[in-house]
Amino acid sequence: MDAKKRKRLEDDGWEIGDVGELLGLTPGERLLVEMRVQLSYQLRSLRKEMGLTQKALAEQLGVHQPRIVLIEHGDEKVSMDQLLLAYVAVGGTLEMLTKSVTTVLAREAKARKAKAARRAKQAKEPQKQTRSVSTTRKKSVERVGTF
Repeated sequence: MDAKKRKRLEDDGWEIGDVGELLGLTPGERLLVEMRVQLSYQLRSLRKEMGLTQKALAEQLGVHQPRIVLIEHGDEKVSMDQLLLAYVAVGGTLEMLTKSVTTVLAREAKARKAKAARRAKQAKEPQKQTRSVSTTRKKSVERVGTF
């Protein structure tokens, strides 16, 4: 989100957060989700670099092509074992994964630090009513679930 849009939303009383905050994920859960995302993303990139089709990778792993689609999308139905096996099959290494996850986590830490600084600055300003995106979405989900 660009700074201009963020400022406008915050001025309107919205609190900006990420999915981890919305779902209340622990640091360990955040790491697991990020590892899944990075594995899936890198797997697809490496497969394409190798010139492998999804079908060819599926044959190599002994699964059907639709399973590769699920693996490349980090679907929750896919075990970490299967995700890691596919990742290694296309040339992925632990070092590559560690580097990308560390980069993403460092970016998240920087964003959390900036958010804490914004909150400290806002705490010094006169109080105004804020709206939380997560609360609004939660109410929408509750309404949808009552049908």
